[in-house]
Amino acid sequence: MSVRRFGGCPADPGPAAEAEAMLREDLAYRRERFGNEDTQTAHAIINLALVIRGQGRVGEAAKLAREAVTIYRALPQRESEPLANALLILGWTLSMDGKHAEGERFIRESIGMRSKLLGDNHKSVESARSYLNRVLQLQGRQTEKMADTRQVEKIRTK
Repeated sequence: MSVRRFGGCPADPGPAAEAEAMLREDLAYRRERFGNEDTQTAHAIINLALVIRGQGRVGEAAKLAREAVTIYRALPQRESEPLANALLILGWTLSMDGKHAEGERFIRESIGMRSKLLGDNHKSVESARSYLNRVLQLQGRQTEKMADTRQVEKIRTK
């Protein structure tokens, strides 16, 4: 079964191993068709990273997410929603791997980019802030977490 038959989105990927195989096939196709420095390739890499992270292979997922971020950063549009999403995925994945400070840096960059692109009150910014709060909590930085939580609540009530 090919991911391309479903327009790049498997309807029911089944078990994680099958989903991974399909996404690897899709990534190989996109690398061949679009090259290694194209948004289509970066999207496929992020999708694969999420499935691999879901299997608990966070080190491998972080490496893939980092590759996608590198591709997005090299594109002419320096700031974009796909880059902001990839930064958030990389940040959370690094934090899951115990690299909280590095993960926090990428999550904060994602929040800044989302705020600039979408406005401070956008749900996407709120969502990214919730990941930042988790990372701060994992680092025992409750005071900062509480301040950021107040910011999220302020956004929700607007």
